[in-house]
Amino acid sequence: MPLRPTLLALGVVALLAAGVAAARPAAPVVTVTADAPIFSGKWRQSWYGQQFAPRTLRVTKKATMTVTGTVDTAATLEVTLRSLSNPSPPTATAQVAVAKPGSWRLTTDMPVRPLPGSYRLTVSVVTSAGSRVLRATRDLVMKAPPEGVVSEAITSSTRNGPDQAVLHSPYLAFARFHFRALPANTREVGIQWRSPNNEKICQTPKGPLGHDCYLFVKIPANGWIRTFLRSRGTKLARGNWFCQLQAGSRVARRAFVRLR
Repeated sequence: MPLRPTLLALGVVALLAAGVAAARPAAPVVTVTADAPIFSGKWRQSWYGQQFAPRTLRVTKKATMTVTGTVDTAATLEVTLRSLSNPSPPTATAQVAVAKPGSWRLTTDMPVRPLPGSYRLTVSVVTSAGSRVLRATRDLVMKAPPEGVVSEAITSSTRNGPDQAVLHSPYLAFARFHFRALPANTREVGIQWRSPNNEKICQTPKGPLGHDCYLFVKIPANGWIRTFLRSRGTKLARGNWFCQLQAGSRVARRAFVRLR
């Protein structure tokens, strides 16, 4: 019967292959711990950082996140911070090569406007094949500042127009703001326009404003605040204007525009 030797040979090969696979040592389990992260930044008019430009308050030195922990062997670790409500892309991620067992430390930059809310910090071991093996997690909350976080501050020549830093309209300018995180203790904000010489614009179609020339409005459900500046007779002064949004006693964001 010619088929038996062939089947027997195949059976021996299969058994040998199974024996080789069984003899392979299992990958060692790396034990990693991670402490609560430390953030260096602070909020200023919806920007998060360490240092800010004098007028616009744009971030000139980014905030950082520092994470420390321990590992029981030399390893490459990848630390990732993700928002639970908006996990992709990650808020921050970086790797550190740990040369020997013991403590480790990693510092990486944070974005200039992170989303306030619940986060998860993960620490994974990067294998020689490039895969990630999760070894530690921590949940944390990044609180919004009291005035909230405004993600958009747009100036334009029309109500819903594209953002324009320079306008050639001498009689009309629009501004709109979008809250990414609402103020903590109020749903009402004040709007104030200021001229190139820092004069407050107090007049409205319904009469002069009180309360330091702020127009107070409720924040709608979609988070957008819209306002405009208009002169029916005299041309608006040329130069750098700005519109600011205030929640409580703090300025949430300013929008800058140059009129020519």
